[in-house]
Amino acid sequence: MPPAMVLETHEYIHTTAYCNCGLCCGWEWGITLGTLPVYLPLSWKRRASGQRSVPFRPRRRRALPNGKDHPYEHRLDPQRISDHARGAALGLGIGLAGGLGALACRHSLLPGSQLLRKGSIDVLAKSARTGKRGWKSAQKAIMPYLSIGGVAGTIVGGKMLPIRKYWAETSLAGMPYTGHTATGDRPRTPRPGLLSIQSLRSPWTVPLRIVTFQWGAVDGTIAADTDHLPFGTRVFVPGYGWGKVADRGSMVAGPGRVDLFHSSHEAALRWGKKSMMAKIQWA
Repeated sequence: MPPAMVLETHEYIHTTAYCNCGLCCGWEWGITLGTLPVYLPLSWKRRASGQRSVPFRPRRRRALPNGKDHPYEHRLDPQRISDHARGAALGLGIGLAGGLGALACRHSLLPGSQLLRKGSIDVLAKSARTGKRGWKSAQKAIMPYLSIGGVAGTIVGGKMLPIRKYWAETSLAGMPYTGHTATGDRPRTPRPGLLSIQSLRSPWTVPLRIVTFQWGAVDGTIAADTDHLPFGTRVFVPGYGWGKVADRGSMVAGPGRVDLFHSSHEAALRWGKKSMMAKIQWA
């Protein structure tokens, strides 16, 4: 049976670079408030669309299309662990502050307290001047409050206040940001074959690719209007390499417009916007 024919054309296209940072993709860090249907944004920078969020102003939280309110695939998902670790760090800070606040209130409000008569700062300063014995006395008074506040804050923060990424705009606003393309894959930059001319221009990368078993060529991720460039269409862009349409974008509409994924925001800024003749292999 003869192999299927691949339709190949050359078209003039307009390209724009993007990466998976919040400025390009429109996501923001947010504090999840347990089971409440809101989150607290932590970002204040203006995104590529020109919009920005007000920090700590509650925004509506929505579930993903699959019904989940989180982007994790399993309980040991590295993203889940890191998100809850951030929440634990936040809870630790809040707990320590709460412990110090409880200490200050107790010794300032109870009648007849030494701290009430002389003031908290004066007592701590005197403890510092009296040497190790004074510091041990101060630590003995303070550590229970810090320990209880820190442990309680870490547990509550890690369980109820995970800090994760949320879509801040488009029709996905309020949903957890997963970092996947519309086809469910991770975006990636193009990688030429190990013995290709492009690879040999950077010979110092060849040993590293051999050791890490990155031998084959990989197509980069391209976002396009799938009404004109369907998923799976391969596009060769001079200076970028081969890419495959695997994502959509709210800012990519109409024929002849594509977004090219880059590994960093600096690389995306270096590419910027370019128009050129490209080779298209239709899916």
